[in-house]
Amino acid sequence: MYRFVMLAVLMFFPCWCWAFTGKVVNVADGDTITILTPEKSQVKVRLYGIDTPEKGQAFGSKAADFTKERAALQEVNVQEIDRDRYGRTVGIVKLPSGAILNEEILRAGFAWVYPQYCKQSFCSQWAEVERQAQVSKIGLWADPKPTPPWEWRHGAAGKATDAPTNVSPKAATFRGNTQSRVFHSPECKHYNCKNCTEDFRSREEAVSAGYKPCQMCKP
Repeated sequence: MYRFVMLAVLMFFPCWCWAFTGKVVNVADGDTITILTPEKSQVKVRLYGIDTPEKGQAFGSKAADFTKERAALQEVNVQEIDRDRYGRTVGIVKLPSGAILNEEILRAGFAWVYPQYCKQSFCSQWAEVERQAQVSKIGLWADPKPTPPWEWRHGAAGKATDAPTNVSPKAATFRGNTQSRVFHSPECKHYNCKNCTEDFRSREEAVSAGYKPCQMCKP
């Protein structure tokens, strides 16, 4: 199965055109890394097609640790697929071993295939990799009912979080203005502004997404 999936990815991108190389100098979470290019510029890369648990979510820290273990300080090749609304490169990351980091995280049981955004021909093979991890009950699949991060980000309570138990979901939520790139606390008068449509479950999540704290409410 591993060879089959790798072949499918490499057939779709036979020469890894429109790619760049660099060293992984930061791992923000399980699916977001920063690459230092040979030109000394830093590029934030969101791994294409997968979604790992958030930092405050169950298995979020373990997903980040796995990505650090596999990729930190490694010279990698990045195939850019798209740019997201935060301006980050969305891509497939090839490790020095030839393995695809996106797929390795799925295989270890620390990610879901992101159905809303994984649209390439090999995504069905990645879904099978995810299913095998689920059957084997490894990683987050040790939890009988893990909450997908896209549901958790919209207020679904995970089975366990790193947040204090006396903090309500509403109190733990920050809201970002997609135009100004500033995020606000629930007490801020700008919390429900017209463009405040991006919700975050933690301050760290908002900062990692490229938002700056409001200077009035100081979240």
